[in-house]
Amino acid sequence: MEDMMKIAESFGVAPLWVYKTKYYYTVRCQRGELRLIPTLLSEEKLKELYRIKEALFRGGLKACDRFILSPSGDISAEGEEGRYIMTEAVRGRSLELENASAVRQVFTTLGAIHGILRGMECERADILSDYKKGASRLKGIKKQLGCSKRLNDFDLDFIKNYIDFYEPAKSAIDNLEGLSFSVTCPVHGAVKEDNILVGKNVIFTDWEMFRPGHFMEDVAQLTGRYIRKYAFKNKDFLSLDEILSCYSLKNPLSDRDIAILYALLMYPKRFIALCTKHYSGPHRFAPGGVRNKFRECIEQRDFVMDYVGVK
Repeated sequence: MEDMMKIAESFGVAPLWVYKTKYYYTVRCQRGELRLIPTLLSEEKLKELYRIKEALFRGGLKACDRFILSPSGDISAEGEEGRYIMTEAVRGRSLELENASAVRQVFTTLGAIHGILRGMECERADILSDYKKGASRLKGIKKQLGCSKRLNDFDLDFIKNYIDFYEPAKSAIDNLEGLSFSVTCPVHGAVKEDNILVGKNVIFTDWEMFRPGHFMEDVAQLTGRYIRKYAFKNKDFLSLDEILSCYSLKNPLSDRDIAILYALLMYPKRFIALCTKHYSGPHRFAPGGVRNKFRECIEQRDFVMDYVGVK
């Protein structure tokens, strides 16, 4: 069994006690509460993440947890069962999408984060290729089903609705190509309400999916979740203009930036991911959860296009 007291001590702290929670270990010591978190990130990726977080703190933002380094400057410690990092403890309530004030605050903070990250050097990558592969996979599924002699109800639904998702995907890709869509800075990569704490500060947690990208990908990811989980079901939702007004307070946007966001919101990323996963394995029938998500994508498609203002 892992000796977590010993691992905590390797970061130069004298723990009073260590206890396990769902995703990490809480460390109590004289300097307060810290966290020991298992990590699968390489040392190189951890160093890059440390650089990103420190840039945010130097920019005056307390929008993430902070690494605690060992006395020798190491970011991680090796245990018998894995590697661990130590961070400051952060607190707050998970973002509630019905709280318009909190949503505005979150988008303002996200803009501030990107305003700092845009000044950082970043590895080059072909980020458009994944979007192209998604659209090609959608087309491949259609072709695959066209050659099949046996189609179930889910297959027929896919064929019936295929064009309503493929055409926006292709249009979004064409637009992104015309806008020279490319890497601008490191992005969080997993921006959702579960990874955002609202309290004295807005804290973005779970940065393990960070990567080189375009900052509008983070904005599109969070906006897409807001549309799907709140705006579609309620009448008092924030408009896209209201969201962008908050975001651009700290990260002013050009017409090109906004056009990129529109294209990203048009691109049916969730639908493509759902269908790709389903048709990558045996698909004699679709589980209830898959059918429900599929139906939700179809029901919300027109609303999404109206929300973005492209219909």
